[in-house]
Amino acid sequence: MRLTKPSIAEAAKIEYEKLQHYSFDNSREEYNEFKLHWQYIYNNKAKPYLFTLGEIKDQVSFFDRHYRMETIDKHVEFLIEDIKTGITMPQEMGPQAKNWSFHCCKMMWLIAQERTEGLYSTVQCKVTNNNILFHPGMSRIYSLMYLEAWDKPVVVWDVCGNVTDREPLTLEQHLNIFDIPDQYRFAAGNDDIMEIHIGERRDLINRAELDVKEVLFQHKKPTLLGKCVPYLDFLMIKNGPEDGVIIETKGDYELQETDLRHILGLYPGVNETYENENFLIRCSR
Repeated sequence: MRLTKPSIAEAAKIEYEKLQHYSFDNSREEYNEFKLHWQYIYNNKAKPYLFTLGEIKDQVSFFDRHYRMETIDKHVEFLIEDIKTGITMPQEMGPQAKNWSFHCCKMMWLIAQERTEGLYSTVQCKVTNNNILFHPGMSRIYSLMYLEAWDKPVVVWDVCGNVTDREPLTLEQHLNIFDIPDQYRFAAGNDDIMEIHIGERRDLINRAELDVKEVLFQHKKPTLLGKCVPYLDFLMIKNGPEDGVIIETKGDYELQETDLRHILGLYPGVNETYENENFLIRCSR
């Protein structure tokens, strides 16, 4: 059997099927490699567009199947179960409980960031005919959903050529979205998406874990002054000490699982209360 050398296009496809990383802000050579890879995706696989999160929610029929507010509720539950611990190390991220507890603290930090100075980077996603995946920006998506910040921009890689109502981003436009002062950028791409990443400081997120677990909750489950549905009993201290996070129900109202999501909006020094007609969440220390 005679072996034939793959064409340049075939060789590129084989190479780009593997995840490639480019520190293009620090190296002209890596920028040129990144540019070739970006152009390969653009010309053969997918094109990037700028949408708002609200447009995506309205136009992608399966958005709500993949990204649901109930996921936030579960993140908060795992945080409360894990509230007595400290910083989560990278090697501890395997179990879902630890992973979601960590990311709940990250979401609370991101919500505080959006409320005070705005998020540090734009969310990105890939859309096919039956799937949508936000990355990087999984925690940011849930943070923006909680805030109902539907006007926020999102870079969308359209894999199936379904976008017809706007022009795709050029390479320069794409990079300018992530041109943030005093931040370095790098890229991660395979054969149908090129993600642009902003250097994220893990130490700030670890600090956020302590802000949430130690400062807000004081390493204790919430104190419930009132009633809750039986399912939530294991997450509450009934009529306990009035420090940390305190939830007070009004009248005969029973706290529901979906009410837990409003813990997500708390952060020391930014917002330490939430109140509606049925309950009050407050922090005391």
